[in-house]
Amino acid sequence: MRHLIYDHFGLPADPWAGHRETADSRRIQTVVAGALAGGDMVSIVGERGSGKTHAIWRAIHGVDCQVIEPMRLDRDKLHIGDIQTAIVTQLSDERPRHSAEARAGQTRRLLKAASKPVLLIDDAHLLHHQTLRAIKRLRELGARGRRRALLPVILIGQHDPTARVAEVGLRTDTLSLAGLTPDEVASAVGDVLAALISRTANQRIAAHPAARNWLDLQAIIHDCLAAAMTRGMTVVDETIVNDCLGVASGAVKPSATKQPRPGQVANALGKSEVRHVA
Repeated sequence: MRHLIYDHFGLPADPWAGHRETADSRRIQTVVAGALAGGDMVSIVGERGSGKTHAIWRAIHGVDCQVIEPMRLDRDKLHIGDIQTAIVTQLSDERPRHSAEARAGQTRRLLKAASKPVLLIDDAHLLHHQTLRAIKRLRELGARGRRRALLPVILIGQHDPTARVAEVGLRTDTLSLAGLTPDEVASAVGDVLAALISRTANQRIAAHPAARNWLDLQAIIHDCLAAAMTRGMTVVDETIVNDCLGVASGAVKPSATKQPRPGQVANALGKSEVRHVA
């Protein structure tokens, strides 16, 4: 149905494809670059559909590094053995050693020989606390008191997994995404729809709290286009937007999206919340 609607209005199959730089994506780029340069562990937190994974991969692609990404899909069952296997198989042609002691030595050797390795774990909020502790120990393999860890780690999740494990959280930088600003929403909608949406309708969407999330924004636009097609209209106007958002003219529905958690210390990266303990 989605593709039929896009085709009806002469839009490409995926009109949202491509990168649109936002304040959050710029902050992610800064944090990722710092983690890779300093060998740090960072936790990047945002709602589902906030664009964090896409922005992180773009930031990584701009840096010379070797990404290690465990392939196990059930993240709640991901353990350190899976991560060590990923390190061995993705950094070499070797087979993982059978004994835990031999595999640890093999892992350390390959990490020391690798060119700028980085461990990337998506959906990290599902990780078991013992896996988080093991990741901390993995980073310290062979460090022997040196401040720089052997392996930078980037955790991506809907909430900060390291907050549950003090010895890990205190060694982790946390970046909580702020979401799209009204100007960023209006710009993105204008890029996608152009003359298919009126200026006042775009402003109405941009002012709505639900539009701060990429997935929610796309759902709103889909609903508006579907309503316009059903009514035989060629342009999404303010009436259609009000109907699709379920608000009366002049009213704004309270946000159903979660906001970044309070209590963290903001720094020069901007409005996002960043926690760092040296």
